[in-house]
Amino acid sequence: LAITLLLRDLLATQPKWIVSGAAAALVCTLGVLTRLQLAVWSSTEALYTHAVSHSTNNWAMCFLLGGEFERQSEQATTDIDRRALLERATPLFKQAADIRDHEPKVIFRYSNNLMQLDRYPEMIIQLRRALAIDPDHVDSLNNLAYFLAVLPDPKLRNPSEALAMSEHAAHLTKRDDPNVLDTLATVYATLGRMDDAVRVAEEARDHAAGKGLTADAQRLSNLVLQLRSGKVSPN
Repeated sequence: LAITLLLRDLLATQPKWIVSGAAAALVCTLGVLTRLQLAVWSSTEALYTHAVSHSTNNWAMCFLLGGEFERQSEQATTDIDRRALLERATPLFKQAADIRDHEPKVIFRYSNNLMQLDRYPEMIIQLRRALAIDPDHVDSLNNLAYFLAVLPDPKLRNPSEALAMSEHAAHLTKRDDPNVLDTLATVYATLGRMDDAVRVAEEARDHAAGKGLTADAQRLSNLVLQLRSGKVSPN
């Protein structure tokens, strides 16, 4: 901001060749400072950790540091290490969600972390929290519908509610999102509506293939076969 204001003042008072020279000098200076800063912060984690520890209510840095731990968890070689990294991310995502308590995308990211840790009751609370803010938040609708349909715990399971949410998500996405249609097919199957389940799974498969999503298309083809055989996999 300071640089922008300085250049604006220069443009108003100085010839263009002076302004151009000043701008070039500023760019070079910023480049050198950036290289020095990168030498100090040798890793993304170190940078975000410093920012979180030296600021108050910095939701963005909490969010980014949580995302960095999640990224590291994807590269972990053991389940213990993966879970430990995800657990390091949890309080950071929680803090970000509590600060940005009006932002469903931030709350959804926290719920996704809880999902990866199999903390389903807490995950459901956060998904409902996101939907209370925005009833049309597709990612929250889709995830909540899926888990309400497939979770074995009767205290958490609610296929009828899952159906309403999944159909709403399909409507919002104009039935063009293979993952949303995948969830809808699974919900239909849990309700015993196998013909509808097969039809929607085929629809999801075709959309995935049309979008060039080869892995998703193959997975959905397998789902179609499972549904036709009367077997439904929660995966």
